[in-house]
Amino acid sequence: MGYGPLITGLLFLPVAAATMIGAALAGNLAARLGLPALAATGLIVAAVGLAVAGLWLTPVIATIGIAVAAAGTGILFVAASASALGKSPLTRRASRLASSVRSTSLARR
Repeated sequence: MGYGPLITGLLFLPVAAATMIGAALAGNLAARLGLPALAATGLIVAAVGLAVAGLWLTPVIATIGIAVAAAGTGILFVAASASALGKSPLTRRASRLASSVRSTSLARR
């Protein structure tokens, strides 16, 4: 699209903010919905955002769609973390190990 580095970086600010907002909302929703429903909600929100970005390729709409997808990803990360850490025994060492396994599994995809 021919944007310079500054404009490109500014277009990605809503994406970073949406990820943080999605993760913050997921903390409140986890107790109400449960982890499986929370993960499904995150995937649905991400799919809707990517569909919007893919169907309307104007810069503003694509940024909004990708930001919505990022919010869904933030929700999904919270569900994955809570699921991985919730299954470990309540020792400090086991929690660190479960967290590192989850982080490594996400990084290798």
